Amino acid sequence: MRYRKKILVRPFFLSQGDMFCQENVDETYKLMGNLKAFKFINVVLKETTSDSLKHLLNAFVQLTPAPKQSFSVSGEGTYNSGNFGVSGNLIYQNKNVFRGAEIFEVKLKGGLEVQNITTNDGIVDGIASTINPFNIYQIGPEFSLNFPRIIFPLPEKIKIRNLKPKTQLVFSYDYQKRPEYNGTIANFSFNYTWRPFKQKFIRLTFTPSEINFVKVFLDADFRDKLVNSGNPISIKRYDPLFVNSIQFNLIYNNQDLVKVSNFSYFRFDIETGGNIPTFYNNLIGTEKTEDGAYQKFGIKYAQYWKTNADYRFYRKTGALSKLVARTFLGFGQPYGNSKVLPFVKSFYGGGVNDIRAWKTRRLGPGSLPNDYESLVDQTGDMKIEFNLEYRYNVYKYLNAATFVDAGNIWLLKKDENAPGANFTTQNFIRDMALGAGFGLRFDFSFFVIRLDAAYPVYDPAYAIEDRWLIKNPQLKEITVNFGIGYPF
Repeated sequence: MRYRKKILVRPFFLSQGDMFCQENVDETYKLMGNLKAFKFINVVLKETTSDSLKHLLNAFVQLTPAPKQSFSVSGEGTYNSGNFGVSGNLIYQNKNVFRGAEIFEVKLKGGLEVQNITTNDGIVDGIASTINPFNIYQIGPEFSLNFPRIIFPLPEKIKIRNLKPKTQLVFSYDYQKRPEYNGTIANFSFNYTWRPFKQKFIRLTFTPSEINFVKVFLDADFRDKLVNSGNPISIKRYDPLFVNSIQFNLIYNNQDLVKVSNFSYFRFDIETGGNIPTFYNNLIGTEKTEDGAYQKFGIKYAQYWKTNADYRFYRKTGALSKLVARTFLGFGQPYGNSKVLPFVKSFYGGGVNDIRAWKTRRLGPGSLPNDYESLVDQTGDMKIEFNLEYRYNVYKYLNAATFVDAGNIWLLKKDENAPGANFTTQNFIRDMALGAGFGLRFDFSFFVIRLDAAYPVYDPAYAIEDRWLIKNPQLKEITVNFGIGYPF
């Protein structure tokens, strides 16, 4: 047989001698579909014809296998705040690698992007006029192995009664070359995903281990810029780092895919990192480095906690229109072995799916003056964001949206080298950035092309009396974003 018998029998909710229950038939369809190994699944019920076996049904499960191996290629173009880019994926899949409907996937990812470079004098370097306009390169492989069951010594009944259970192993390596630095990120993660029985709107994910090795080589001019900023924390964010975290994630989504109606989406994440190696080092009495930190594999490791919540409400206002509201709250704090949050775990503001009137990682933190914007990647320990978007149909596949975005990121601790960047209850309302705009969406059901134009109505980076930019609007302040799919 192409598949092990146990793999085919495990999803059955139809047992000999049971009373007929349509719910058991539906659950059989769901779990067999979760294997993703079959093109067609059909449960046929036939009444017995024997006089001695009256009122009995025979159940036949008919399965049509999908192709075991496949190759696919995908690509997309991006436009974000004047920066053009292209990216693509070459994907290989094996949907039955160990005869248990396991999916092994190899993905080669690559991308190119144009980034305008702002000099110390605020002059934009015209790199687009060169023969090769791309100055950001990104490439790397990703290997993943998905098991359609929980790989853990639990009782068989518990494993089956968790709807759509999955265990996933992922390893990826990413190399990125930017004008400011060259960097590599190696990642390994191991997680379980499942839906509690009869809780079709809830999905849970537990990640016992996610490991990141981050190494960055700064450009000499960019390093000098960081040093001259007088903020030592800016340089620390680019230190080589080892991150080992434990995560838990909950998603609630009561959207009905069959009919258009009001629905809600809620996501909650919590994670912590560095506690296990710190406990081990304290237990055996490992010596710390000169700056008072432990190391793992010769690299300082991060110790922190982080949590965030994302709530969205979709309200139908007409046959082809809806109002979408979103609230995002996030907090993170380094402690013990770390002075700052790891760059890959920090919050940022701005971008195509964020506060769209600002470029990615160019908003905040807090009311940090514009003089500091020459440091490209602005990050924070805390984030508050509100979005309100009215979506409506214009003509057939062409939709439009009018939106308002508000929010910012902050540091939780006061930093003398970053004035106005820390969060305070007295000033955080005054530090909230406000942007508004209009967008077009070409909705072809299977994918959406999006073009948004947004203007920064209120910018906390300016002096208080100059923050309302709407008083003297200028076309150059408009930020244009091109994206695939809806922002939220």
